[in-house]
Amino acid sequence: MKVHLHLSGNDLAPSLQTLIEQHFRFAATPCSSALQEIHVTLSDVGNSVTGAVKRCEAVLFFRDGGSLKIRRQEARAERAVQRVAERIFRSLRNLRKRRRPGPGLSTVA
Repeated sequence: MKVHLHLSGNDLAPSLQTLIEQHFRFAATPCSSALQEIHVTLSDVGNSVTGAVKRCEAVLFFRDGGSLKIRRQEARAERAVQRVAERIFRSLRNLRKRRRPGPGLSTVA
């Protein structure tokens, strides 16, 4: 699985880029074998009331051709990244649980 990081606006320090990639690799662990790649975009979004807001958007591309997009806006880029990664982890964990048959279920021929 590949993680692609796209920046719009300010450049990030290499250490922060590495941290972001680690967040998304960990978030993808429940279904990492089913994922082909993750595209993460960080951008500045103008807000007339509070000033600059950071947007993190992640698009997950599955090996079966499906995709999932999750987006979050926060005052700090680190917080937006963290919230999106948490949401990915929960979504993939729930997806994995739904696809796995529960105990006691069997097929009858």
